[in-house]
Order: sequence, then structure tokens, then C-alpha cells
Amino acid sequence: MPHHEQSEMIRDQRDLSRGARQILSGSGVRMIARILLIVFVAKMYGVAAFGRLGETVAIIELCAAFSTFGLNKTLLGELANTDGTAHSLSSTVYEGLLLATIISITIAIVLWFSWGVIFPTGATPRLAALGVPLIAMSDVALTATRHFRTVAWDTIAKAIVKPWGFLIFALLGYFLSSSQILGDQLKVSLIEALIGGYILSLFCAALLAFFVATKMYGLPQQSPLIKNSLRMGQRSFPIAINETGIFALRRIDIIILGLVVGPSASGVYYLGRQLATVVEKIRYMYEPMLAPIIAQAQTDGKIGEHLSRLCLFIFTVQLGMLSFTVLFGEQIMTWFGGGFAVGASVLVILLLSELIDGTVALTELPVVFRHPRWPPRSILFTVFIECMLVGLFAHYFGAMGAAIGFLLAMLTLASIRLILVKRLFGFMIFNWSYLHILTLAIITTILGYGILEFGDNKLPMQFIAGSIFLSCYIMIARKLLRPQKPVKAN
Repeated sequence: MPHHEQSEMIRDQRDLSRGARQILSGSGVRMIARILLIVFVAKMYGVAAFGRLGETVAIIELCAAFSTFGLNKTLLGELANTDGTAHSLSSTVYEGLLLATIISITIAIVLWFSWGVIFPTGATPRLAALGVPLIAMSDVALTATRHFRTVAWDTIAKAIVKPWGFLIFALLGYFLSSSQILGDQLKVSLIEALIGGYILSLFCAALLAFFVATKMYGLPQQSPLIKNSLRMGQRSFPIAINETGIFALRRIDIIILGLVVGPSASGVYYLGRQLATVVEKIRYMYEPMLAPIIAQAQTDGKIGEHLSRLCLFIFTVQLGMLSFTVLFGEQIMTWFGGGFAVGASVLVILLLSELIDGTVALTELPVVFRHPRWPPRSILFTVFIECMLVGLFAHYFGAMGAAIGFLLAMLTLASIRLILVKRLFGFMIFNWSYLHILTLAIITTILGYGILEFGDNKLPMQFIAGSIFLSCYIMIARKLLRPQKPVKAN
């Protein structure tokens, strides 16, 4: 490798590590807030309210994903293709924001007037529709901040302001709804308090996003041109379909389950989904910083080297979490309330699904930038498969059936992504290191299970088994992990 390419690789790896540390620190803070929020809402608001929250958030975030119109990926490429002047960068950012604003407000208005059709019993307030423009516009603004290879503000908004704000507002809302301080005329229901807290947390995150974006790019010197926004939207349309499909993969199953079975089953499933999201976010430690690196990469070799190393690392971490959940899944779910104990198997299946998806998910980034028409096709096909399988299995097996349908959909998507990256770039991501890590996980899980059985599953033995499992897995995995160069396909 030439000297200048080695220097670029070192710089890229340094930026990836820095971004991962920023997101990892934020993920820890976010995970604490998420767990506290889940415990509080599940115990105080109840399983049905928790399920109704999951259905509402799924609809809002799915609409917001389309409203972003793929700019959370393509905006970085648009900024990389400018002449680099402050004026051109600023114009591009505000043209992207204008596009997201138009689409998101239009969808929010449609949702506002059709909310009674979606929830005919008036189970949730139509105020939730305001979340669509708040999420979409803040996502575009935060994406613009990553052009300068920093994810700090993205992490602060999504890992601190939004989850902790939601927790604080949910606590306040519960207090107001259960007390007489507002009087009978102003009294709000539990679900209104919960949805109101969600919207207020999105508003706070949006304020921070707009403040940081204007500090970095300045205020627009002239009104954004609508024709340039429409052209940008035309270029990003394939990715808009792709990103909406990706969000649909983890939202449509909750919506279908709620329609087929009801809010109690969707509450159990939504809890498993929230816990599995912690594992899913492992790949997002690197994706925000990897996206601009791949967008600016000059050779396929650099892309392949980054992907090979990161996919193996993600597989190792997520497999360790899956194995730990196999040992302690029932205890984890019971901690959130007795009504959730039945979801232990659901959680294991969801984590297995996230392992399959997370291991190969990053391979989609170069396809997005180089061959943008392929990802939407694969995502739409997978969503179609998921809708059929989740609807079918959920009808007979409830939350477990929805998890099985999601697992089969993730297997389908992972297979398509591996085929695409092999044909388009000639890379084979898997190597013998994956088998070594899998063997390690099986052995340490069996060891932990044996300790639990020997100790009759008492709390001290659970602690010992968990400590031994984590210590052995981390110690041996560190020795097995080595940077792997991509193998050229024949």
C-alpha cells in the first residue's frame, strides 16, 4: 500500500475510534435512561399503555424516516461533492432541511386528520403527529454536523437530550395525571401524559440540533432554492425508500402485532424490541463515522479492509450479548414486571435476528454510495416478506410468532446483502475467525449454564456464572480478534 494510502487509513481508523468512543459513552448514558424509562413506564403505566406507546412511536418514526428522505445518508455525499466553501456547504444544508420540512409537515397534516381512523377508540392523542417534523428536521441537521467528522452533537441529542428528556417528562406527566393539581377540567390521561412527554423530548432534541447546525454553517444568506431541494430529493429518492424500509423492518412488526393480537401482546414484544435495540446500536457506534469515510474513499480496498474488521468486531460483541441473554433472559424480563416474564424467548429470538442483521449491515454503506438503486429493492422485498410472515405467525403464536417472522426476514436481508457485496465489490466478509468466536460463545455459555444448574439458580450463583461468562468471553475474544483483510472472491 502506498505511503499516502497508509496515512489515510491511519487517519480513518483514528476517526472511527474517536467516533466510536463518543457514541459508546453516549450509548451508556442512553441505555441507563432507556432502562429507567422502560421500568417506570412498564410498572406504573402498565403493559397495555406500554404497548400503545410502542404502536404510536412505530407509526411516527416510520413516517419520519420517509420524511428525512434519505438525507441522513446522502447529505454527506452532497456536502462532499461541493467546492468546500462556506457558502456552498450552507446552501446544501438548508436545501436539505427545506426538503425534509416540506415532506414532514405534509405527512404530519395527513396524520393529524386521519388519526381517528388509525386509532378509532381515541386510545392515543393526535398530538403525536407533531413528532414527524421534529424527528425528520433534527435528523437532517444532525447529519450535517457529521460532515466535519464529529458525532459528538449527534450523540448528545440522541443519547442524552432525547431519552433523558423523555424520562423526566414521563415522570412529570405521571405525577400530573395522577394528582389533582390541574383540576378536573385540565386533567390529562396516562396515555396523553406519556405521548406528551415523548413529543416534548423530541422538541428539546430538535432545538439542540438546529442550534448546533446554525453555529457550524451559519444562518442562510439567502432563501434556499426549492428547485435545488427537489433535485436533491430526486437524487436521494432511492435511499429514501431504502431508509424507510430499514425503519419499517423494526416498526411494521409492532404495528401488525398490535392489529392482530392487541396492545398487551405488543407491550411484551415492544419491551423485547427496546432491549434488542441496545444490541442493534452496536453497529451505529461506527456507522455515523464510517459513512463519510466511505463516501470520501478512493479505492475499494480501503472500504473492504474497514468492513472486514468492523463486521467481525460487531459479530463478536453481539454474539456475547446473545449468549448472556440465553443464560439470564427470564431474569431480565421479569425485572420489568411479572407480566413480561413470558417474553424471554421473544427477546432471545430478537437478539439472534439483530446478530444476523448487525454482522452484515455495514456492507450496505458502499452499495448505498456506489449503487444506490440496489438497497431499496432488497429492503422492499424484505419488508414484504416480513409483513406476510409476521402477520401469519402472530395470528397463531402472538409475540413469539412476530419474533419468528422478524428473524426469517433478517435472514433474507442478510443473504441479499452478502450476495450484493460479493458481486459488486468482490468481497467476502466471512472467514474462519467467525467460527472461532462462535465456538467460544458456545463453550462459555455451556460453562455458565452448568454453574447455574450446579447452584440451583440462586442469586449468588447467577452472579458467579455471569461474571465467569463475561470474563472468559472477553479475555479469549480479545486474543481471537485480529484485523482481517477482505478475501477476494473468485
